[in-house]
Amino acid sequence: MKLQIFYELIIILISTKVLGLLLRKLKIPEVVGMLLAGLLIGPSVLGLVEENEVLNIFAELGVVMIMFAAGTETDIKSIKSSGKASAVITAFGVIVPFGLGYVVASLFNGGFAVDRETMISNMFYGVMLTATSVTITVATLKELGQLQTRVGTSILSAAVLDDIIGIVILTVFIGLKNPDVSVLKIVIRIILFFVVSYIVGTLARKIYHWLEDRNPGTRRNIIFAFVNCLVFSFAAEKFFGLADITGAFFAGIAFADLKESKHLEHRVDIASYLLFSPVFFASIGIGTQLTGFNMNLLWFGLSFVAVGLLSKFLGAGIGAKLCHFDNDESVRVGLGMMCRAEVILITAQRGVNLGFMNKSFMPFVILLVIVSSFITPILLKLSYRKKKAA
Repeated sequence: MKLQIFYELIIILISTKVLGLLLRKLKIPEVVGMLLAGLLIGPSVLGLVEENEVLNIFAELGVVMIMFAAGTETDIKSIKSSGKASAVITAFGVIVPFGLGYVVASLFNGGFAVDRETMISNMFYGVMLTATSVTITVATLKELGQLQTRVGTSILSAAVLDDIIGIVILTVFIGLKNPDVSVLKIVIRIILFFVVSYIVGTLARKIYHWLEDRNPGTRRNIIFAFVNCLVFSFAAEKFFGLADITGAFFAGIAFADLKESKHLEHRVDIASYLLFSPVFFASIGIGTQLTGFNMNLLWFGLSFVAVGLLSKFLGAGIGAKLCHFDNDESVRVGLGMMCRAEVILITAQRGVNLGFMNKSFMPFVILLVIVSSFITPILLKLSYRKKKAA
């Protein structure tokens, strides 16, 4: 068993790194390369690696570390400075994809007059579409010299709010999995978690700051922060009935905006991308089935991808327009918010584990990530080229 795990890790790490670097040269996120590597080495293609309990544990640690790092990257000051515009863009960028995702899922999965379990499952497809990833958008705006503009700052702030709201919505749906738990109880649990997280997080933040002042840049400080992440993850699921990734994300937020947070984020990223994150993203590809499609699933999946692209574009674009952005700026905001990556994959994987979504639908989630990663920078650049031509 030990040698088998070593063999599988060798295959995973080499394949994810090679394909990740190859796609990065094409200005596509490495995440896409990791997913494709998982598909390639998994049972659906070459059959070099199969799902197993040890890889699942590594993958779980990977997703916790990804969410912790995402929390440390959260720019609270940017959210405050952009204020109303980001809030409105986020609101429409969540409501429209959620609503259209639910409608599409209902059309292909029993209609609207269904039992509670099916309705929650259909709504979950909308939950997945609320996610945003602006890694590509940021790189494109930087290249165009537009990152510090009104459009750039609004997209960045709205994406951060998107992540926070998306995690909260996912937490609610995880709670709804138990039919004996009411929505009110779930909301109370979330509020209690936020209160406790704020208190404990503030204390942890002060301790970390004190440690950095006394021993700047030492490994013990990083260990303290990561232990805090694991404590939050454990407590979220054990005592509040929430997802461990919710705890990890808010543990990261506790360390955001510190003068040492960039150093912390860098060290966590090194540990994560050395092993755990590649295993997580590859495991999604390894577990993806490329067989057994019927016409209903095919049309459902393709409709999901189309709605995933259009709904975010429309929702965020409408939000920008309501905040008095001009037509061109609104289009750019919509395009910038259209891309998907880590968060939708994490949400989808949770959905499969909880029974909200069939594993056979995962190829279409991956397709949405790939298509949005390809077309977002192209369309953004075209929108600015039009501006220069004018």
